[in-house]
Amino acid sequence: MTAQSDVYSDFIASELKTERERKAAMDTRAASLVTTSGSLVTILAAVGAFVGKDAQASLPRQALPLMVLALVAFTAASLSGICAGWSRRYDVAAITPMRLMLNERWTDDEDLARKEVALANIAMIGTLRSVNETKERFLRAGWISQIVALGFLAAVVLIILATR
Repeated sequence: MTAQSDVYSDFIASELKTERERKAAMDTRAASLVTTSGSLVTILAAVGAFVGKDAQASLPRQALPLMVLALVAFTAASLSGICAGWSRRYDVAAITPMRLMLNERWTDDEDLARKEVALANIAMIGTLRSVNETKERFLRAGWISQIVALGFLAAVVLIILATR
């Protein structure tokens, strides 16, 4: 075993660990995006209900389109979060080659074994990164949608307060 192979295999193993942690963090953020958007839609509904209770104070004309746009943007944020959290296929180490490692390749020299494991890890890193990048795009779209929706919601509240 050479010092270089230790360095390379440790680096590749740490990259695999990093991508798995990144995936877990994005799955958590995706669930949070859906939950937060749902909660904010509840606030939007509360604003509508608050205005609707007072028969003499209807929703100002200019606020209704903004409420609709806020609802659309919150829905887009939730859908983005759902898409980001959606299960996708990842390459993992196949069972057959792992069995071969134990049965037919068990006596390979350590450098060759380390290289084979590193190659398997690199394949897993490749798919993890690809899927994680897709998740990240959905999360960014969701966050942007949520910010836009909050802007519309704030505008609705300001219009209501200004017309009271």
